[in-house]
Amino acid sequence: MKILTIEDYRNAMLSLEVDPLICGWDDKESMVYLPIQLRVEIQGAKFYSKTRTGELQKFYRWCWEKKGNICEETGMYLLSYSAKYISHILTRGAHYEKSTDPRNINILSVTAHREWEEGNRKEMRIYWKNQKTILLLNREYFKLRPKNLK
Repeated sequence: MKILTIEDYRNAMLSLEVDPLICGWDDKESMVYLPIQLRVEIQGAKFYSKTRTGELQKFYRWCWEKKGNICEETGMYLLSYSAKYISHILTRGAHYEKSTDPRNINILSVTAHREWEEGNRKEMRIYWKNQKTILLLNREYFKLRPKNLK
């Protein structure tokens, strides 16, 4: 499915079982084609707030509701919403432009979240999937850079 406009996105949300912002991989394994420029526009509109804190709170709640309450590392059920379960694959500080991209998020228990940030990532189940996600995000967001900075 190709999503080239906001209207296409709305129609896809009705016909797919998952929001295209989560499943929209723009590579050969894609179920949905969603150009990075349109993705950023949709994310900006969906999570807009007057403050960065408000923006992130909206984003975290949305991720929880769309991605579910199961730790992606352990399979453990997480009983109730908390922002501490929302883990960025690429850090917010170093990758501001990717901080509200749902593909840059894992739902993790507190222990798994700490392991991803401070532990031995290579020993985690999510490591290889996250490496693929990192490559994809970096490749896509690179396209948004001004030509003279490449």
